[in-house]
This record gives sequence, structure tokens and C-alpha cells, in this order.
Amino acid sequence: MFQCKKCNTEIHRNHDGKRAETLIIICPVCHSVVEASSCYGFGPVWPACIYCGDRLLAEFRKTGAYQDNQFELEILGKTVPFVLDEELRKDNYKRHFEICDRIMDLLREQKLI
Repeated sequence: MFQCKKCNTEIHRNHDGKRAETLIIICPVCHSVVEASSCYGFGPVWPACIYCGDRLLAEFRKTGAYQDNQFELEILGKTVPFVLDEELRKDNYKRHFEICDRIMDLLREQKLI
């Protein structure tokens, strides 16, 4: 269970079977970030899963071979175009939260959070 520090909403994250090496949980009430954690330094950072409460909004994952730096973004179960500039693509392991921030901006633009 997670609890929002801003509005005290309790979030019970269901175990939907998604493996999240980077996990972001957004409060479904006030839309603040409740949890942002990663295996950085201890293992892979992808896939990254972004939840609003217990609902999976987005999953960002590497596709193909590890060194290819090819990625795929899925929002609400549908693959959507998401272009990373070359600098982020090359340095994705160290800049994974910056990439997630861009995904959250996209989710805000689409009024999903």
C-alpha cells in the first residue's frame, strides 16, 4: 500500500503481473507523484510502468537487443509514437527518470493524469 503525502489517499497497487524495473505511481485524486523507484545501480531500469492509483497508464520498454536502444511506449494498452532524441536514447540508463517525466507530460497533455 502507498499513501499520498499531499492528500492522504491510500493506494492499493494490484499485482497485475507487470514487471516494473522503474515504477511511478501517481495519486488518482491530486495527481502528485506518490512513488518513484528504480533498480538503477542494481539492475535494469526498463521497463518503466506508470500507474495512476492502481491503473496502469503507460509502459515504456526496450525492444530488440540491449545495445540497439530501441523503445516502445504503450498507453492504456495501445502502442503510441514516442520519439527520443539521440542524447536520451544513448544515455537512457542514467536518464530514465527524465524520460519518464516526458512520458508523464504526454499523459498530462492527453488529460490522463
